[in-house]
Amino acid sequence: MRHKKRGKKLNRTGAHRKALMRNLAISLIEHESIKTTPQKAKFVQPFIEKLVTLAKKIPELEKNSKTKAKALHYRRRILSMLYRAFVDDPEREGKKKTAVNKLIENIAPRYVDRAGGYTRIIRLPKRRLGDNAELCLLQFVDAEIRKPKKVEEKAEKEEEKSSSKEVKEASAKEE
Repeated sequence: MRHKKRGKKLNRTGAHRKALMRNLAISLIEHESIKTTPQKAKFVQPFIEKLVTLAKKIPELEKNSKTKAKALHYRRRILSMLYRAFVDDPEREGKKKTAVNKLIENIAPRYVDRAGGYTRIIRLPKRRLGDNAELCLLQFVDAEIRKPKKVEEKAEKEEEKSSSKEVKEASAKEE
């Protein structure tokens, strides 16, 4: 029995779980909406909520010269939570800063007036091809639900057709 055992294991080792959590969080920060299984979404959701809560505090702390050190501390905590400490690849170093900066400058200010609940899980009706796993969308609450490109292209074509029909009808009435 698993009495007093916290957290999900997801059939992975500790290092694999940690890497999975970090990768899902970084993907969510970069794309603001990701498609994953409900179990993984529920697993990573509290981690992302903590990151956003930390990031929300930074802009206010940076305003005061006495609390700038605390703002830097929070920024470094977010970096350490999202990435391993020693990465020798200089290309990944730049990606680290862009994800953290996007979190602090773009995502966190949206939720200044909100006390938690920054993400939502939307279950999808379709299942994953291959293993038939359930799928869901994990996204930030204010993120727009993006339509697939094919749907957008069809909508644009329909708008063009309807506008061209209106122009033809208007020219026919004038004659």
